[in-house]
Amino acid sequence: MLETGVEFRDPLSQEPLSISDTDRSMILYRALEAALKSKDYSQSVLIREINEATRDFVRSPESKYVVATDLSFNHFEDISRIENPGYRLYVRRRLPRHLAGAREEATQRTRRSIGGVYLAYTSFQQGAAAWIHVRGRSPHEAMDRAVEALDLRRGIWNYLFNTGIVATYPPPLRGPINEVLGGPLYSLHREDGALAVGFDWIDPAYTGSQLSHKLQEKWPRILEEEKKVNVLLKRSPYRSTVEDALRRYCRALDLVDLSRAFLELWGLLETLTGISPQDRHDTVVKRATFMWAEAERKTHEQVLHHLRRYRNSYVHAGEGSDRAGAYAHQLRLYVEKMLYFHLQYSRYLSSMNRAARFLSLPFDARDLQNFIEEREREARKATEAAHLAREGLRLRKGE
Repeated sequence: MLETGVEFRDPLSQEPLSISDTDRSMILYRALEAALKSKDYSQSVLIREINEATRDFVRSPESKYVVATDLSFNHFEDISRIENPGYRLYVRRRLPRHLAGAREEATQRTRRSIGGVYLAYTSFQQGAAAWIHVRGRSPHEAMDRAVEALDLRRGIWNYLFNTGIVATYPPPLRGPINEVLGGPLYSLHREDGALAVGFDWIDPAYTGSQLSHKLQEKWPRILEEEKKVNVLLKRSPYRSTVEDALRRYCRALDLVDLSRAFLELWGLLETLTGISPQDRHDTVVKRATFMWAEAERKTHEQVLHHLRRYRNSYVHAGEGSDRAGAYAHQLRLYVEKMLYFHLQYSRYLSSMNRAARFLSLPFDARDLQNFIEEREREARKATEAAHLAREGLRLRKGE
C-alpha cells in the first residue's frame, strides 16, 4: 500500500522522477526501516526518511552496463549498430567474446532455476545477438533503460513490418503477432563482460523459440521508413508520448494471449485518441475514424463500435471469444492508423490535448466551414465586449 501512496517528484520542478519500480520499492524499504528505528517514529519521520532516501538515490552516480539478449530473426548485415542519446544498440550474428562466456553462464543458471520450457532454450542458436550499452544508478534502472531502448526499436520495426498486413486467415488462436520478438532472457553485464548481478530477467510467458524468416525481405523498405520515423519523432512536440505508444504497441503484439493483446491495444487506442474520464464512451470511435474518407468512415465506425462492445463484454462480464485473434488484428489496423497520424501530424500540434481537440472537429467540410464562421463570430463578439469593458474601465478611473 505504501508504494501506491507515494509519488516521487523533483522538489523544485515537481516533475515526476524517473525511478524503476524495483528501485522505488528499495527506497521505501530503506526509508521505512530507518523510520522504525527512530525513537520518535511518526508520519513526518517516515516522509523525511523517504525524501532523504530518494535524494540519495537521485544523486548517486551512474555506472556503465551492457544488457545482452537475442532477437527472433537470423542476423543479416544491414542491421549492425544503432546509436542514440543514452544508449548504443548492436545487433550481430553472435555476441563479442568478452560477453559470450558470461552470457552462457546466465543461460545455464536460468535453466537450473526456472526449468520448464527454458531447459530447451539456447542463446543465439538461431536468432541474432543483441546487446545494449546503457548507464544506470542501479542494475534495475540500467535494465529498464535497455529494455525501453530495445522495445522502441522493435516497436518501430514491427509497426513498419505490420503496416499493410490486413489480417491472416484463418485468424490466429494465440500470439504473438509481432515478427520481431525480444529474447526471453536478458542478462546484465559490466563493461568488461562479467555478470553484474546474481540473477537475470526472463519472460514468464515464454513458450518456445519463434524465428522470423520474413523480416529480411522487407528490411530495405523498413530501413528507409525507419529513417523517416526517426526524423518525425525528433520533430514531435510530444515525442515521449509517441515513443511510449510505439513501445505499448510492440508489447501488446508480443503477447501470447490475444484477448489480453486486444485489451492492451484498446487501451492504447484510447490514449492515442486523447480519451479522458469525462469523455463519452463513443468518443474514441469518433476520433479514431476522423482520418478516414467519408465513403469509408461509416463502415469503420460500425467495426469499431462492434469491437468496443466486445471489449466491454470481456471486461465487465468476462465473455471472451474464439475470435479474439481476428478482433486483435482488426483493432491493430486502427491503432496503426492513429500511430501514423501522430507521427505525421504531431509537429503541427503542440500537445496530445490539442491533437484530441483536432480529432473532435466535425467530419464534413461544410460543417467545418460553419464551425469556423461560428467561432469567428464569437471571437468578434468577445473582442467587442472587451473593447466596451476597457471603455467602462477608463470611465471609472476618470480618464
